[in-house]
Amino acid sequence: MKTTGIVRRIDDLGRIVIPKETRRILKIREGDPIEMFIDDEQVIFKKYSVLKELTDFSQQFADILYRTEQLPVIVCDMDRVVAVAGIAVKEVVNRPITQDVFDMIKNRKIYVYERESGLRLHAIMEDARFVIAGAPIATDTDTFGAIMFLSEDGKSVPFATEADTKLIQAFAAYISQQLLD
Repeated sequence: MKTTGIVRRIDDLGRIVIPKETRRILKIREGDPIEMFIDDEQVIFKKYSVLKELTDFSQQFADILYRTEQLPVIVCDMDRVVAVAGIAVKEVVNRPITQDVFDMIKNRKIYVYERESGLRLHAIMEDARFVIAGAPIATDTDTFGAIMFLSEDGKSVPFATEADTKLIQAFAAYISQQLLD
């Protein structure tokens, strides 16, 4: 475990401030859920991801979509890829998503690659693949991540059909509904 040398006092309500630099490094944003563990005499804080907790569930959806459309699929939380199908798992699982994908999720926008614009949305940091179609996984009150079809490589980008777009939206909506139950 890495020590930072920072000491903070607990206030009369039991709160402690996580330093800005630590929040920046760990990409902890205002409103993010934090999980707390007790290990012997240590208190351990960890950024919580409901999609990461449901990795098997997310993986099943990715596998079904890949078998149906034969396009690589990723499921990500607000920071990282949590499930993948059609791409070697070691290549992308736990890799950070790009700021553009984070913005798409945060703003609850559906993304579809369009030939006319020529703009390509990279999904994963330092990865050449592009998003073909993506939809946020969100409820009325919370946003959890996204599910996306990707290109096979960074060179050729197939265009999403209307069926691809509807399918990715339906799967995102279903996962969102499961998170409510």
